Amino acid sequence: MTPTGFILDTDLDTDCDDVGAIAMAHARHRHGTLRLQAVICSAPVPACGPCAVLLNRWPGELVVSPAGDDIQTGATLSGACPPGNPFRQAYEIHRGGPGRSRSSWDQEAVLYASGAGNGLFGEIADKGLDYDASTGDHAWSDQVTAAPRRHVLPIPGPEPMAGLIEPLMVEGARGPA
Repeated sequence: MTPTGFILDTDLDTDCDDVGAIAMAHARHRHGTLRLQAVICSAPVPACGPCAVLLNRWPGELVVSPAGDDIQTGATLSGACPPGNPFRQAYEIHRGGPGRSRSSWDQEAVLYASGAGNGLFGEIADKGLDYDASTGDHAWSDQVTAAPRRHVLPIPGPEPMAGLIEPLMVEGARGPA
């Protein structure tokens, strides 16, 4: 099977889940199940303009999930990675100390996009995902948007999903792809 081409869109300046997603993307790239093509930032800062252009031109459907808030990961980076590891440091700084987890929106996306999520996600009723460009906030709505979107939820639930995500974050954090 040809690995899925993947551009990781992050809001790297606001929190630490993005470094977990980057670590996972490197691990999946190393496994040959994902072809990491770029890492870009979509935070509401001037440098993120090119990201918006790229996403607006993306030809395929957008797959979104409202479940990332309940999937908690990152706690094991403190014990599994040496002091000074940038992935470990990102979580410890953002979370206020070692061994603390964080929501995993972006890690869930990497798992889905890399094909590792085959059979792990079920589709849910279509909803809209509104974006406020002035604040960078997203909100779910009952209005279906014009853009092609598929909404999915992890079938096994938050804890089993965290159990799949966490080892990939640790593996990816231990060294570059």
